Amino acid sequence: EGPDGIRQAGIELLWGTASFDSPTTLSVIGKGGNKTKVSAKKFLVCTGSVPNVPSIRGLSNTPYWTVTDALYASSPPKSLIIIGAGPLGCEMAQAFSNLGTNVTLIGPSVLPREGNAAGLALQHALESTQNVTFIAD
Repeated sequence: EGPDGIRQAGIELLWGTASFDSPTTLSVIGKGGNKTKVSAKKFLVCTGSVPNVPSIRGLSNTPYWTVTDALYASSPPKSLIIIGAGPLGCEMAQAFSNLGTNVTLIGPSVLPREGNAAGLALQHALESTQNVTFIAD
């Protein structure tokens, strides 16, 4: 669906350079120099990252998705294996599980850079409430 589908869902997309004018006001300067101000009590900052395709033998011959591909999928798959159990992998696992997909999450641990307690707590939540299967590699 992409940006048009998001707009049709009533979500406003602003493309440009953002800066906070105050704790409740954000300014976005678009390509043409147009400045748009938006206000909210809370802001959710999701800056994302660049997809990284690991060098896994046979992956180039497999129909895989990057996180960007997953966000533009026209419908959720019946099952999905997510390689990488960091923040983005966990977000995708929860999102697709909520859409009815059977999700398996693979990584050395859940949230490996965030500390053992946080990772174990999230792993328990994903497995017990989101029906996500975790496999340690």
